[in-house]
Amino acid sequence: MFDEIEIYNCVPTKLRAVTWKGQLSVVVVHAVPTEIVAERSCADVTAAEGDDVTLECHVTGSPAPRVSWYGKTAALLGEGGQVHVENVSRHDTGSYQCVADNGVGVPASCHASLTVECKNNFHHHRLSTVVVYFT
Repeated sequence: MFDEIEIYNCVPTKLRAVTWKGQLSVVVVHAVPTEIVAERSCADVTAAEGDDVTLECHVTGSPAPRVSWYGKTAALLGEGGQVHVENVSRHDTGSYQCVADNGVGVPASCHASLTVECKNNFHHHRLSTVVVYFT
């Protein structure tokens, strides 16, 4: 759970007029607040309609942070360093948020913007012009 844990055992050696039985253990935990690795996280993505997209959020911290992804409606999309959006459509366009927390300090977060380029669904029809002459 923690990257570094140190355990020290203390045993008194010179006690006067005190009876000591047992030993005292001290656990030192090195807790590190959550940080998002900016150059590898929450990159804005542009995709074509129908593509599959992966958004990434790389974090550090001790204990290991819990990573959650939220969509544009603030609904939880998934947990972990990546979230996959399959078969994207124009409705998926928007901001997605990665939130990482390990209980040390304040949670860290970043936003990734997804832009979906829509396919041209217009059908081109050849138009005919009919000219009628009246005499």
